Amino acid sequence: MHQDVTGNWAASTYSSKGDRMDHLLSLSSSGSFRWTREWNRDAGQRRDERAGAWTHDAEQDVLRLTSTAPGDDSETVLWSIHYISGCEDSNLILALRWLAIASRNLPIYFQRVHPPDDPVWRAEKPTTRTP
Repeated sequence: MHQDVTGNWAASTYSSKGDRMDHLLSLSSSGSFRWTREWNRDAGQRRDERAGAWTHDAEQDVLRLTSTAPGDDSETVLWSIHYISGCEDSNLILALRWLAIASRNLPIYFQRVHPPDDPVWRAEKPTTRTP
C-alpha cells in the first residue's frame, strides 16, 4: 500500500508512568521535515525539535528521517508505516512504528492537522481591483 505522507501531523504518546508527550510532525513536499516534541517533567516543560530531510520508500512503506544539526553528525531514523483495518485508504491517519528493537516500541497514531500558520488553509479575502 502507499499513503501520501506529505503534510502536518499531530499525535500524543504516553510513558509507562502516564506522562504525556505531544508530537507535531511536518513533512514538506520539498523533502524537508520538522518534528517537535513537548512534554512536562518535574523540572518543567521540555521541548525537543529535529529537522532535516525525509524520504518515503513506497515499496516497503518505510519513512526515513535524516536529522541535520549544525556541527553535529546527521542521524537517520527509520519508521515503518502501518495501516489501520478499515482505514487503509484514509489520508487523515498516519501510524508510525520505530524500526528498532526496543522494550516499549508502540506505534504512534498521528492525525492530519492544519496549523493556523499554514498559508494554504488561511481564509483570506481575495483582493479586488477597482479601475
